[in-house]
Amino acid sequence: MKKSRRLSAAPALWLAAGVLTLTTGCPGPQEPTLGIAHQSMTELSGAESVTLGVSYAVGAPFTLRWTATAGTVLERDAPRSTIVYWTAPNCIPEGAPMPVVTATLTDEQGRSASTEFHFQETELFRCVVNESAPMSRPRVSHTATRLASGQVLVVGGVSEFVSTETPARASVPSVLESSAELYEPSTRTWAPTGALSQPRYDHQAHLLASGRVLVIGGLWSTEGASEPRAATTLELYEPSTGTWTVVSDLGEMARVKHSVLLTSGRVLLLGQEATGQPRHALYDPEANTWSPATAPASDIILDNVIRLASGKLLAIGTRTIPGRNGAPPTTVQGAWSYAPDTDTWTPTGAMKRTEAFFDTSLALLPSGEVLCLYRHEEKGNVLAELYQPGTNTWLHANTPSAAAPARFATGPLHSGQVLFSTYASNWKMHVFDPVQKIWLMLGHLPGPLPWGMTVTPLPSGQTLLVGGQLRSEQPLSTTPQRTVWLHAPRSP
Repeated sequence: MKKSRRLSAAPALWLAAGVLTLTTGCPGPQEPTLGIAHQSMTELSGAESVTLGVSYAVGAPFTLRWTATAGTVLERDAPRSTIVYWTAPNCIPEGAPMPVVTATLTDEQGRSASTEFHFQETELFRCVVNESAPMSRPRVSHTATRLASGQVLVVGGVSEFVSTETPARASVPSVLESSAELYEPSTRTWAPTGALSQPRYDHQAHLLASGRVLVIGGLWSTEGASEPRAATTLELYEPSTGTWTVVSDLGEMARVKHSVLLTSGRVLLLGQEATGQPRHALYDPEANTWSPATAPASDIILDNVIRLASGKLLAIGTRTIPGRNGAPPTTVQGAWSYAPDTDTWTPTGAMKRTEAFFDTSLALLPSGEVLCLYRHEEKGNVLAELYQPGTNTWLHANTPSAAAPARFATGPLHSGQVLFSTYASNWKMHVFDPVQKIWLMLGHLPGPLPWGMTVTPLPSGQTLLVGGQLRSEQPLSTTPQRTVWLHAPRSP
């Protein structure tokens, strides 16, 4: 009998199809065997590349196949052992088993041997959010309000965009939603409820002491319209009947930009007249009556507002300062506080950065401080500051490590931490820890989260993330999302 002859192979042969066929000599009676020769890692924390190797013994032509229950395998052949590079998935969904990689050797007589590579579960390898049942309609620029029953009422929004040929606006809303639906946390299911009388987006919704929900303002447009128009009605939702009632209109206020529910039960509306001049008003939903409210100076444009623990309001925005000696005017950012008892606005201490900003987010911390996130107008990167009501001053705050120029989403968690997610986060979720005043990497995401999603804490301690838009090459994606995510706090 001839001596067995070993075939040489290129030292760096990369396989695309995942099947390698080698001939090691004349067929023989030897049963094929396969064993683990190398495993570079057993504990995973997300998307690592792991080197796996097997050793084999076989006396006939054979094929060697690699399979993985999750992740991807890139194969490399060596004369007597095979080395592959397996890339783990970013994370494993709730309840899913840990990935297993299997190597199977089969000779020409159909005899086979296999070996499996297993991995230990780690906390970071579990997805920090998991998909729940999707909504019936895709939505962005909608509202999500937790009712007294624990259900979440999702209202309105944009469900479709249409592309334009205008560089400044690559797409515009084409389908608006008047529909509303209810999320039931105990069953993780959705059910339709009554629709608004008028479709709208970029509106505000407030849960009143009566348990009803007040929807204010927003925008709407007719098909083919180049510019949206302001929705000038207020509608009230009755949970016991699932119906909406138009209760009032905005009167001389052309558009509402922000609204805040005060501790008195009244709602402060911050808007503007048709001329663009600021116009504020107070609405009493129980009496269905209006009263005037003071606005800051006419050169102040408020970008966001939040109610403090004291009942006062904190607003941030921009102010235009006239240029001197013929110089053009400059726009600077600033902050103001509002006292409902006296209907007065006063400036806070100076913010740490005075450059103009946009895409602002305000979050009330358990300490009473306010975390302010915003994007720099020119650079687009995300910056952070902390407002201290006790001293009426601002402090520098750490910036999230993932805060590259990109749209972001934030929201409160039951723990008092503040969620932060952006396209540049490398599919990771970060939170601001209000005690240490630092950003922490909370865990991995199964994919990029949308911007424009709503963030709603549930009674169970979980957090519901609804809708939004995924990143696109256009300023606005043409595909709002139906996707719904649940974030559950991990056990200590």
